[in-house]
Amino acid sequence: MSKFQIGRATLLVPDHGGRELQVSDFAGETHTAWEMPAVVVAPDGLLMEIAYQRWDDAGAVIALSRGDSPPAYDRLLHGERMSVLKRQDGAEHVVADLLRWDSTHGPHGWGSCKKATPSDLDQCLESSAEALFIEAGAIDFGTRAKVLGDTSNAYKNRLAVVFSGYEPLGPLAVYVLTRVLPIVKARLAP
Repeated sequence: MSKFQIGRATLLVPDHGGRELQVSDFAGETHTAWEMPAVVVAPDGLLMEIAYQRWDDAGAVIALSRGDSPPAYDRLLHGERMSVLKRQDGAEHVVADLLRWDSTHGPHGWGSCKKATPSDLDQCLESSAEALFIEAGAIDFGTRAKVLGDTSNAYKNRLAVVFSGYEPLGPLAVYVLTRVLPIVKARLAP
């Protein structure tokens, strides 16, 4: 079991294993995927199961269960999964949009992911996000224009992290930083 510290959250990923199963992608199509489950814990009572799912040309990181974790984490069960996209060279990339959490919205808080800057990610982590990504196996980090050659007006300035294909630690770490940690920080704030 690998233990990976991401701010005040800890990601636990099995060193080997995984399982094959049928999953639905964002368009509702069914795929045979390889899944690597992981666990995230934090001092606010979080104990959540997440998973890296990968099929032929894409994948996702999703929340599977929040167990007895605080109800604020329900948000991650109702959306905000993170796409994993295959590149032509066999590597894969994820977009590092950051969950903007509003703890005053609704009874337990609510948020959605928005475009982030490197300093937004660093501030959330309270450390260098780029260093964290490299430690998790990133082979490139920057804007989609820089790392993917994206020229679209809508996406070229969004941050992307590139990893070797079928390596779950990196995408799982990005998910914890960009989806889980904002909720942990809001719940632990004085």
